[in-house]
Amino acid sequence: MSPQKKPETKSAGKKISGNGVRRISRKGSAKAAPGRLGKAIGKRTPSSGMPAFKHTDSLDLKEERYRTILEAIEEGFCEFDLDGNILFVNETGAKFIGSTPEKLIGTNFRKYTDPALTGNLLNVFKDIYKTGEAARRVEMEFVGKDGIRHHVEISGTLMRDAEGKPTGFRGLAHDITQRKWTEEALLQSEAKYFSIVEGIGDAYFETDITGIFTFINDKVCKDLGYSREELLRMSNRDIQDETSSQETYAIFNEVYETGRSVKEFQFKAIRKDGTRAIFEISISLMRDAQGKPIGFRGLSRDITERKKIEEALKASEDKFRKAFMISPDSVVITRWVDNVMVSVNSSFIELTGYEEEELTGKTSKDMHLWKDWADRERILEKLEVDAVVNNFEARFVKKTGEMIYVFISASVIDLGGVRHALWIIRDFTDRKKMEDALRSSEERSRTIIDTIPDPYFESDLKGRILYINAAFSSLMGYTLEELRQVNYLTYLDDKNNTIVVDLYKTVYRTGLTMKNVDVEITVKNGEKRLVNLSVSLIRDPEGKPTGFHGIVRDITEKKKAEELIRQSEKSLREYSETLEARVRERTAELEKSKVAAEVASRAKSDFMANISHEFQTPLNSVIGFTKVLQDRMFGELNEKQDEFLRYIADAGTSLSRIITEILDASHISTGSVNLNLMSISLVGMLSKTSKMLALLMEEKNQVMAMDVDLDADIRIEVDEQKIQQVFFHLLSNAVKYTPEGGKISVRAFRTRQESSGREGINIAFTDTGIGIKAEDLPRLFQAFGTLESPYTRSGEGIGMGLALTKKLVELHDGTIHVESEYGRGSCFTVFLPLRQKQAGLME
Repeated sequence: MSPQKKPETKSAGKKISGNGVRRISRKGSAKAAPGRLGKAIGKRTPSSGMPAFKHTDSLDLKEERYRTILEAIEEGFCEFDLDGNILFVNETGAKFIGSTPEKLIGTNFRKYTDPALTGNLLNVFKDIYKTGEAARRVEMEFVGKDGIRHHVEISGTLMRDAEGKPTGFRGLAHDITQRKWTEEALLQSEAKYFSIVEGIGDAYFETDITGIFTFINDKVCKDLGYSREELLRMSNRDIQDETSSQETYAIFNEVYETGRSVKEFQFKAIRKDGTRAIFEISISLMRDAQGKPIGFRGLSRDITERKKIEEALKASEDKFRKAFMISPDSVVITRWVDNVMVSVNSSFIELTGYEEEELTGKTSKDMHLWKDWADRERILEKLEVDAVVNNFEARFVKKTGEMIYVFISASVIDLGGVRHALWIIRDFTDRKKMEDALRSSEERSRTIIDTIPDPYFESDLKGRILYINAAFSSLMGYTLEELRQVNYLTYLDDKNNTIVVDLYKTVYRTGLTMKNVDVEITVKNGEKRLVNLSVSLIRDPEGKPTGFHGIVRDITEKKKAEELIRQSEKSLREYSETLEARVRERTAELEKSKVAAEVASRAKSDFMANISHEFQTPLNSVIGFTKVLQDRMFGELNEKQDEFLRYIADAGTSLSRIITEILDASHISTGSVNLNLMSISLVGMLSKTSKMLALLMEEKNQVMAMDVDLDADIRIEVDEQKIQQVFFHLLSNAVKYTPEGGKISVRAFRTRQESSGREGINIAFTDTGIGIKAEDLPRLFQAFGTLESPYTRSGEGIGMGLALTKKLVELHDGTIHVESEYGRGSCFTVFLPLRQKQAGLME
């Protein structure tokens, strides 16, 4: 609703003259005389530039005190003669002009004032000269040397000599610039406010001194749902509850007692239909002609919906702040002007290790967060131009001194009209370490590829050669540059070219590795060579095929040897036929011996299982009571007792493990073990095993490399607990018997068992340990082995480890064999079929 009257814009008791000078109305003031004052002012006199009083060596104390006071006051004070020559000016007055008293005394004030101010001052002092009365608080404005418009209040009096004759003027100047700016801003704000109110149609009302409505506009009726006749008989008490009514009374009473208006207080009302509403009300006191309060007038605006929106917005802001604080990414908001951190979330606190109180109010430079300060400067330069930066890689230093790698995204944002920077930081230290490790692994792999005896190559999807190792170049006779320029039909005839193209298509279509494909090639010197080709896909990190790589084995000599073998086999076959009769006879005898041996072995296993159970029961008591004593349940122990108890506990644990191995071996021998088959990730089992031994390898400064072919990174059907036991035993042996600084490698690859034709995985555990003597290899997997190899008999066991391992592998229709050179290391290779023959489907 618009008010019925426009607000007053002039200050009471003031008038604004045409030249911009505001004067306080005073009794007896006269209009400024036009033109100059003639002899009174504007002409030079012989006394120009001289003070109105004489300095003497006997200046009395009263005049000295007067001067001291003038120098100390905050107002500018000045004395000048009738011609305008400055006789005295204090420090404050000199500052108004932008000079010093020493430079100003003796000069004319016109030199330092603009024409408008000069004219205004002349008019004031003409009035003073003409009437003899002082001018008090005359407002003036001028543009100073600093280019800023200043407002001052001038007070002036006439100076007279002993005979009463005018000799000059005294003036006081008070700087009211700030006050005027505030008043003008307030006036502009009020004018703007009332202009908006008129335009948007707010509710307007008037009440008497008791609060009864005396005037309302239509908007009030519409807001409250009452008719005009109903409301003109009502007060606020009729449309408010008791609590709200008392609050309203207190505000109206404050306006009444102080006479000051109250703007924008919230008025909670009950509409005629019973719904509640919130209004924003501004009220002021109404007075009669004698200034006596007669009532109140006000403007009202319905803010019910706005309050709902504000509450919803507050809830939204609370959600935003909660999301800000719990975001997994580190988020920081800094002021643009000084880079001070004004807000940080919990992720950033966790990332840096500092407390929130340590970070807020400080800059990243204060906290030494940047490893390279130039990174921050580059980000800010880019923000200045583009207002956004994405995924900038940098390094931070945590409170602990640890360096981390981070991705930084930043943008310029506006908060409350102030420019800020929003920083989002993501820690990728672990990924960086993995990338570095992968890069090192790739470098090692490339080195191995370059040095392996088998020819190796890589090509793109069109078959163009991209990389070859030295063995491939030696086989073909071509360098990499020559192969890139030579057409592949140069070393492949049509028949073999068709074989290779079909091979590549099959690999690309199925994603499988194709192995052992025989192809005839022509090398650079024209010689025909028969090679065995294995090819698989190269994929990018997203799994998209990008090319092929493969191994080529020259089998020319092997084929010649196979032909000789076939001829030899023919001769042997004829000889063997004469032996078959004797073999059948001998087989029958051996069968009887085998049955007897199996009965004896089973009896031995049953005996070992029974006696192991008998050992386990008292052993458990020994271990249990030892633990009770170690826990001080019956009192404290001295140092020697505690030492002996540790010996007993360690020995009991070792003996328990030995008995467990005997029981496991006995169960397998008697056929009482059932496999709990399920589909298990091979890589997952190997990774779990390596993690269990990571600490021991770290203590011995050993390096372990794990290489799993792409086609071997699959799930196989096994009993996870038992195969995990196999992997752990083989890998722990490698760690245990490899010296400090040694190397251990695990390689897994797809293969097909020659004897059965079953497809499976070979897992090879290779170490650089002490190795095994050749004469000991045949007895390596025997139970209770007596050879000196540490793999079968250490100070901690009875030689059951590898025997049990072999039995567990064979339970899975697998095989295990070893290759070793004494003093150089060993390689244990386990073959596991992809699927088990016995009943049980993959899960």
